Amino acid sequence: MVKNRDSLVSAQYEGYPYPARKPADEKKRLIEGSPSDLAEIRHYLFAGALPDTGGEPFRVLIAGGGTGDAAIMLAQHCASADLPAEITYLDLSRASREITEARAKVRGLTNLRFVTGSMLEVQQLAPGPYDYIDCCGVLHHLEEPREGLAALVRVLKPSGGMGLMVYGTLGRRGVYETQELLRVLAPADLPSAERIGRTKRLLEKLPKTNW
Repeated sequence: MVKNRDSLVSAQYEGYPYPARKPADEKKRLIEGSPSDLAEIRHYLFAGALPDTGGEPFRVLIAGGGTGDAAIMLAQHCASADLPAEITYLDLSRASREITEARAKVRGLTNLRFVTGSMLEVQQLAPGPYDYIDCCGVLHHLEEPREGLAALVRVLKPSGGMGLMVYGTLGRRGVYETQELLRVLAPADLPSAERIGRTKRLLEKLPKTNW
């Protein structure tokens, strides 16, 4: 029986948390980037100053947090700036959550809370409203991306903002064509280990000039 997209994505990230991170590395570096750098949030979403939260913590949702790059970065930025914040990490993968929790523990971060589940159920699992929502590299994996975005909008404050990233067709040239090929060579009804083995064998045979 061929699984649907959501179950395939869930199984992949449970078996192969991404990106690969070692919690001990938090002792020597902080991984930083867009869209959830605190300075970028201030500048691009709130005209240079964070919104007035009425004395409450700055509430953040990391929707589809993976192994924690965005959550750890923003939690550390807020802690370093003495900004009271409540950052909620939400992801389907328990394996990814465990890595993120371990990274937070190494840093001694106390402004993170962790929830396991689907962003489609965010209102039940991690109700808002949120001042800021990060959803980076996630929506396009859903069976119905518009439903995922709508679920996030429902828990966003009217004055809040989002940092989003989805894959683009031109930027992924070569990747999508290879995925089409792999749907034939390594169909979804095969065990994950067999699919990955076939993928590796294909990549080993491709010429260096491949897209």
